[in-house]
Amino acid sequence: KMARRDFPITHNFNLHEFEISAQHPELVEGVPDALLPDLIELVVTGVQPIRKKVGAISVLSGYRPPKLNRAVGGSTSSQHMQAQAADLVAKNMSAGDLFLQIQRDQEKLNLGQVIYYPFQGFVHVALPSGKWKKPTFFISKNGKVERI
Repeated sequence: KMARRDFPITHNFNLHEFEISAQHPELVEGVPDALLPDLIELVVTGVQPIRKKVGAISVLSGYRPPKLNRAVGGSTSSQHMQAQAADLVAKNMSAGDLFLQIQRDQEKLNLGQVIYYPFQGFVHVALPSGKWKKPTFFISKNGKVERI
């Protein structure tokens, strides 16, 4: 019997890749069943198409239970807590180039908020939301997220 954490969402991504935290592994929890449809949508319509275009991608942060979200200083309305967001790094390109590639391909991606964190070296992607219904791009500067 396959362990739940090994459940393949796509041929490149398993559930456990979205149930991690480098900073606080002790606060990681499995994605609640009720949130799995949103996570699957994020991966199938956002993350996997990015992976197909740019090659290998690592997920730094996916689902965050509230305690983990607080510990990493996440927004109180973070889509990570709803399994609707992931922080990504590409193996073969910089975070800046990954961000630019997502901008170029935005019509093919089911995304809302996309944030480039140049100093941390990753890109945050999230499903469309009430606030960000289509791909909307931001850059984190001096601790503030600015729309570009």
